[in-house]
Amino acid sequence: MGFNLEDYEPVAARSTQSIKGWESSATIGVVSAAIVEAVGDIDGVAKTRTAKVDSRSGSGYSYKYADLSDVIASTKAILKQKGLVALQTVASDETSVIIGTTLLHASGEWIAFEPLRLPLGRTAQEIGSAITYGRRYTLLGCLGIAAEDDDGASAVAHPSREEMAKVSRAGGGTPSASSSGNYPSLASEKQMEALRKMGKRRGADTDEALAEALSTLLGKTIGLLTLSRADASTAIGEWTKE
Repeated sequence: MGFNLEDYEPVAARSTQSIKGWESSATIGVVSAAIVEAVGDIDGVAKTRTAKVDSRSGSGYSYKYADLSDVIASTKAILKQKGLVALQTVASDETSVIIGTTLLHASGEWIAFEPLRLPLGRTAQEIGSAITYGRRYTLLGCLGIAAEDDDGASAVAHPSREEMAKVSRAGGGTPSASSSGNYPSLASEKQMEALRKMGKRRGADTDEALAEALSTLLGKTIGLLTLSRADASTAIGEWTKE
């Protein structure tokens, strides 16, 4: 069923309601119904990206993954048909990148979900990766759908606010290899540089592809923002042997 703006009265109320995990306009009957219809029409997000990883021994492998553009392509038209748009904001503080997502209906009703906080990162590339990851997974979560690689290696573990506070009190700023608290020693800049060079030689020329390759190599989910010094050392050693 398509959306017709004439079927709805604009929401003029200035008051809002707040429930743990999200806030909304004073009424949400229209936007809720639209979201339910949209979710019912979204079949999931397919992996359309392919990364190839080559080894020095001549063997190699490839894998498919879905990125942010795949998520948007799979949902935008259906949301529009139901009178919905997903608005995403990006902010930051001393320790975190903060991704906010709001589902806005043309009637004026809206639901804003609790922002996702991720480690800020140490370079512009890492910050960009955190933003892309955050936008992707908050949009999927808000719509109650999963990409085919939802458990994929591009996942970035995000600490709780309590953990971020511990790091801030311990030394302030972004968690690093010398941070105390609940974080392991993170990979050094030299290790990350080496892994990116080795990854490119194997066809993993983006951070997302590199995270996938490292996860396959190490046999567990790897996020570049939280890659430990020990795991980085292991990966470098294994790739050097090839």
